[in-house]
Amino acid sequence: VTEEEKAGRASRVEVYKCKLCETEATFPRYNSPRTLFQTRRGRCGEFANLFGTYCRALGFDTRYILDFTDHVWIEVWSHRTRRWICADSCEGVIDEPGMYEKGWGKKLNYAIGATKDSVVDVTRRYTRKFHEDEFQARRREFAPDEESSENVFRLANQTIRQQQFGKIPKGRLEELDARMKMEAAFFVKVASSGVWDSDYKEGRISGSLAWKAARNELGEVHSVNEETIKSGAGKKAKASEEDKKSESFLVESFYPSSRHENLIIKVRPPSDKMLAKSPRECIRVSGVPCAVAVSNGISIVVVDEASGCILQSRAYLNWSGAGTFLATVPLGRIVAISSNLLEKKSEEATHDIVGAIGGLNLDFDSLKSSVLENSVKKFVSPLFTLFVGQIGYHPKWATCIQTCDESESIQLSIELNLSAPPKVMLRSEFNIVPAVVSGRLPEQNMSLKTQMEATNHQKRLAFNAYMENQISSAKSSVVGYTTKPGAPIYLIRNDAFPFRRADGVCSTKSEKDSWVTYHFLPEALVPDDDIITFEPSVT
Repeated sequence: VTEEEKAGRASRVEVYKCKLCETEATFPRYNSPRTLFQTRRGRCGEFANLFGTYCRALGFDTRYILDFTDHVWIEVWSHRTRRWICADSCEGVIDEPGMYEKGWGKKLNYAIGATKDSVVDVTRRYTRKFHEDEFQARRREFAPDEESSENVFRLANQTIRQQQFGKIPKGRLEELDARMKMEAAFFVKVASSGVWDSDYKEGRISGSLAWKAARNELGEVHSVNEETIKSGAGKKAKASEEDKKSESFLVESFYPSSRHENLIIKVRPPSDKMLAKSPRECIRVSGVPCAVAVSNGISIVVVDEASGCILQSRAYLNWSGAGTFLATVPLGRIVAISSNLLEKKSEEATHDIVGAIGGLNLDFDSLKSSVLENSVKKFVSPLFTLFVGQIGYHPKWATCIQTCDESESIQLSIELNLSAPPKVMLRSEFNIVPAVVSGRLPEQNMSLKTQMEATNHQKRLAFNAYMENQISSAKSSVVGYTTKPGAPIYLIRNDAFPFRRADGVCSTKSEKDSWVTYHFLPEALVPDDDIITFEPSVT
């Protein structure tokens, strides 16, 4: 630990190593607010530290919450409502204690609240499964029974009071005791309720998609939750294996090169002709065909509302499966749907979907009646459903079309309202190659012979230099590159999507011998361990 790290009260120093150039980077976990004001780097711990500092500076009492399943936040005491309020500054969410269990799907065990005055087991605020066997089994890994657990906290608080004897005014002590009694009564009440006051469904916001998926914090599948299964309706509600089946691209996230103030989305019917000729064209985002189209199914593309980046592209065989997926998509995400599927047995599923996405109409019976009334011909399947909208909202631009006309389409220009272009970084995809390449890196940046002999790090530097020139001339359409040892640097553009697995290369083969495709994504979508030094200043 360096003197600088000691001065910043770093609790530990994390060391990361680049997979390509083997350069090491350190990440000190500073605890000094003054140092954090300067570094402006951190994860949940640093966020909680600074936000707590701000709150205390404004006169609020706060306490630090440590979740044993690896997360921290703070609680703020509300003098008006006389209760502790959950405040997760890392997520930007206040007073949603159900976020972790109901939203993220966390398997909690202990959440501890600590101040200079007390230490409290606040787990009951963040769960409605406290008395369930599975939940208690997780707690038994830390304490043999609840009585032993309570004794630990009681002794800890006695020690704190003894150490502070005579230092805390009598009025303050009475206030702290009153708070603890009110909170204890609240915990008894909610521990046996089993019901959350709010229906919070959003998965974790902070962190890359890969990181959140690895931690199982993308969110619960609410169409089949534990309460429903235990109520006796489980067999009816539980999705069949067929419902869960979906198709997707090998790599789903892709950031189109045409990054303007407006997001352009076009949705077309998945007709037999379209599916046979160019199925990906059923949904196009900023010039990139990106639909996983299937016959008699639903194609869904999810787009980041802040950057216009394509996040996910899926296809489902029924609306139940589609609804299960859409329930995991965070609020605000833009969704494009192209479907030729009618279902008579999907009332519950379609009701949930319509309730979550403003402007979507899945009333198939009414639609078929309307078509019959306005047409001399008999109703002929398929009836196409085309939609562009937003999860949890009903913006003015949301559009839904049901039609039998294969020539119908939706084309929208959605303003992204970017205060500044999002910073992008290169994401590494090992054993992955693009659909097509647009050419080699120009000779003036690196000769072909040198490209064939260069290390990955040298190739990165040459690509960075090329991109700096492209950006300064405002003519860049390059979204990344692909290469491997002994091969040139091949540039890729929008037509590189979707990516595919490299022929003849299995996933277990050494990364040193593999094709690797590097493509730009918004910084938040690139895992921490994929960050490479000397990134170009691309925006």
